[in-house]
Amino acid sequence: MMTATVATKHFYQLITEAAAAANAHQRFQFYHMISHHPSFKTILPGYIFKQFLHTWLICKVASQELHYCSHGHSSLMSNIFHAFKSFVIPQCQSVEIAGELSSLEKVEQHKMPLAWIPADQGLATVDAIVFTDTHIITLQATITSTYDTKPEGFNVIKEKLPKRFKRKRSWHHVIITDNEDKAQHLRSQNIQGLMEKKISIHSTVLNISELQITSAEVRNMEEAKVACLFKLQKP
Repeated sequence: MMTATVATKHFYQLITEAAAAANAHQRFQFYHMISHHPSFKTILPGYIFKQFLHTWLICKVASQELHYCSHGHSSLMSNIFHAFKSFVIPQCQSVEIAGELSSLEKVEQHKMPLAWIPADQGLATVDAIVFTDTHIITLQATITSTYDTKPEGFNVIKEKLPKRFKRKRSWHHVIITDNEDKAQHLRSQNIQGLMEKKISIHSTVLNISELQITSAEVRNMEEAKVACLFKLQKP
């Protein structure tokens, strides 16, 4: 079973790299086709979308900016945020490919903004975290119009972060999807468990056809994850 899983992931990775190598029109057509094909459902397009998100986080100098909008039911946003007209996920100065949650304990050692990316999908309840001097921005990628949070996973992240680091920053959770209709639907959901933790909830759209990333950059991102996990397995 493990061999089959590895082979399937390798196949998905090859397709993802081929999609990155295509021009914007070809990439859009291909992604649209597999997203609506019953044989793939959400697994392959979901894999491509998440890999593109991770690559975008560290290679986004030439790509689109990612603005995010507030959750429709949020009443817990700190007053400081009302001074801003929009929120933007910043270009990160540092990148941490993490094999263990314990790496969050040393987050203060990095130059901000920092992109924290788990090497394995099962490591954290989120797909990535961006840390700035004033914000903790947890990112979750989904290509569906509904979203199920795991509040206990946010507790684990909070417990690992240094106390002084947390006190200085407000927490935003951004759900990233692939079209505006889904983003609006996700914004309208009353997501339980996060607002009670004073985590403001947002959604945004990442248009993968407009991303200025290359096949080599997508491959390098995956190789960095694999290398991180391999290092942990060494005696």
